[in-house]
Amino acid sequence: GRPHGAAKKGLAALKIEWDDGPHAKVATEDVARQLEQATLGAGAVAQNIGDADKAMAGAATKVEATYQLPFLAHATMEPMNCTVHARKDGCEIWIGSQALGRVQMVAAKVTGLPLEKVVVHNHLIGGGFGRRLEVDGAIRAVQIAKQVEGPVKVVWTREEDIQHDMYRPYWVDRIAAGLDAQGKPVAWKNRFAGSSVVARWLPPAFKDGLDPDSIDAAIDLVYNLPNFHVEYVRVEPPGIPTAFWRSVGPSHNVFVTESFLDELALAAKQDPVAYRRALLDKSPRARAVLDLAAEKAGWGQPMPKGSGRGISLQFAFGSYM
Repeated sequence: GRPHGAAKKGLAALKIEWDDGPHAKVATEDVARQLEQATLGAGAVAQNIGDADKAMAGAATKVEATYQLPFLAHATMEPMNCTVHARKDGCEIWIGSQALGRVQMVAAKVTGLPLEKVVVHNHLIGGGFGRRLEVDGAIRAVQIAKQVEGPVKVVWTREEDIQHDMYRPYWVDRIAAGLDAQGKPVAWKNRFAGSSVVARWLPPAFKDGLDPDSIDAAIDLVYNLPNFHVEYVRVEPPGIPTAFWRSVGPSHNVFVTESFLDELALAAKQDPVAYRRALLDKSPRARAVLDLAAEKAGWGQPMPKGSGRGISLQFAFGSYM
């Protein structure tokens, strides 16, 4: 409505002198280079089965790949927003949040009020995707509301939302496999580097250089891989806040694992479904899901010109997909 338009005009009229701070010159390339460099050193061992180095040395062929996954914004459907009425004797907040206790806690901290004087009304979330686990928007709204008599609604523009999100981490994965004469993988090695959201958001869950989310779906694969070694290197990017992004760890790890399996099938000159199927003796449920998906997709039937067909298999969050 009208107040929103006035706020936007006021913002546009401001002559702001920014101090760009120590990260003024940071570019995406710098982050990528730092991560790529980190994958050359050792990381924390997430899982080890057999002897991948020995098996790799005896392999008939070796396939290597490096994957980079970009920072991703949440772009929640409802813009980030928070309404606050800050008074001397109490503070009231209207918000859609995935972490109410945290909203109440930071509001108490910013206002100096005791916890029981802060009332938070939670609303429908309007799209969370992990973005609304964070309370940066609430902090800013409370800081502004403290300067004003009466309730204040702070709405982020889409531009602000994209530019000042807390992003899914940038990842670099260095991955290799050794294949036998029949093209079957006898060794699998994966070392990947990126930010640990868990280390910031839930510090006790970050142990021995590992967090359960960052390695989710990079280990305990459905495939029968006799010699298997995965390492994680925690690297925090300079000046870029990272956060959980819907489907979190698997959104990164499934993409890498399944893309690489396609590369192995290609190197072995085998059909991607048949190639996966041969590795699923120990996981009948995964095999049944793969078979059903292939059947429903008409796998192997000719495609119209300019079309393609691909398949990806995962076990994540207790489900086979």
